[in-house]
Amino acid sequence: MKRALFTILLCFFCLISATKVNAGKFGVTGGISLMELQNVSFKAATGYHAGLTYKFKFADGFALQPSLLYHAKATASEIGGASKLNLSVGYLELPVSIQWGPDLVLFRPYLDVSPFIGYGLNKNVTVQTPDASATQVTTSNDNWKGLNRLEYGLGLGAGIEIWEFQLVCRYNWNFGPLLDSAGKVDASTAWSQGLNKSNFGGVTLSLSWLFR
Repeated sequence: MKRALFTILLCFFCLISATKVNAGKFGVTGGISLMELQNVSFKAATGYHAGLTYKFKFADGFALQPSLLYHAKATASEIGGASKLNLSVGYLELPVSIQWGPDLVLFRPYLDVSPFIGYGLNKNVTVQTPDASATQVTTSNDNWKGLNRLEYGLGLGAGIEIWEFQLVCRYNWNFGPLLDSAGKVDASTAWSQGLNKSNFGGVTLSLSWLFR
């Protein structure tokens, strides 16, 4: 809870400080996400993110860039025999990118620190049995029992800005657990066992186009 409040407050104060800067650039952003559940044997799976962004430029190479994204995170695992589990959650996410890097006229390399918060909008859990034709949906979007919809975390990475385009790669840690204190999404879902302290973590690669 303390880390959640810290992340939310950090995002808030970053946005407040940005309102004191007049110059800025509006843009669109998107990319791919390679996520896995931390501390368990789930494998990384490819997701995506897309949304709007706005860059505030400060002196001495600093910049602040909040974004509003739809972020689809996914992972997969074998759960015994030939059965396979696919888990995906779509979040409305607010990352605030804190950047520093020298302006070298033709391009700007920069370091990136991005606290983020998000709220789950939709989810999908499917179990594929040895018979490929039998795919069972085990949860639905109107049932979030046992699953935390709020996420919060931190991304660290580096990027490069050339003209109106940015390319940045981050590794992202999610501080809160995917499951709530009950520890199970549903009493009948054995796959949820052992995920109490786990959540999505992994690499994102983002491309942004900033309008003048």
